[in-house]
Amino acid sequence: MFIKELVLASSSPYRRKLLQSTGLTFRCQPADVDESSIHGRNAHDTAKLRARRKAEAVGRLHPQSLVLGCDQVLGFNEQNIPKARTAEVTKEHLRMLSGQQHTLYSAFALYLHHSKPPLLAIDVIPAHMRMRQLTAAEIDGFIAFDEWSETVGCYRYESTAVNLFEHVDGSQHTIVGLPLLEVLTTLRKIGINPLLAPQPPWELR
Repeated sequence: MFIKELVLASSSPYRRKLLQSTGLTFRCQPADVDESSIHGRNAHDTAKLRARRKAEAVGRLHPQSLVLGCDQVLGFNEQNIPKARTAEVTKEHLRMLSGQQHTLYSAFALYLHHSKPPLLAIDVIPAHMRMRQLTAAEIDGFIAFDEWSETVGCYRYESTAVNLFEHVDGSQHTIVGLPLLEVLTTLRKIGINPLLAPQPPWELR
């Protein structure tokens, strides 16, 4: 069974840049999925469900394409912390997370519609993040950079938000939202190795 192309079911420029760095040939198509309506028992399960639904939605449109769906959810004290949509919500999130540890759950799913079963792989990789004890002035200063909008929780770690943290346990890829080493390991298991054949078609193992 041959794979016609690889599709990244995401509009994130950060995920696109990470996947491009591997040498793989792919294209992007965001999934028409309302992720805010998809909830699991906890942050881990919510990320897993959303990644799967995104991969399935795009995979049904392109049955001969391998689709990579991704999602990331911030978990804190058994809660899913939603994306920050206003400066005031961002301030509330930062006050809550200040001096505390939270976890980013980055999920990925590989889906090939004409395979049996179509879901080839799914996994969730955590990154544990500890924020410094932030002052009110630091919180206001971070918000003034205006990089928090529509981010998981309230920050983009790969930018000025790195100033918020005192310790992280997890890879930079996972924190950004695409656990790249785990994705590449899974791709090699099914017959896709960017060092040997960066472009499709690929034969599914």
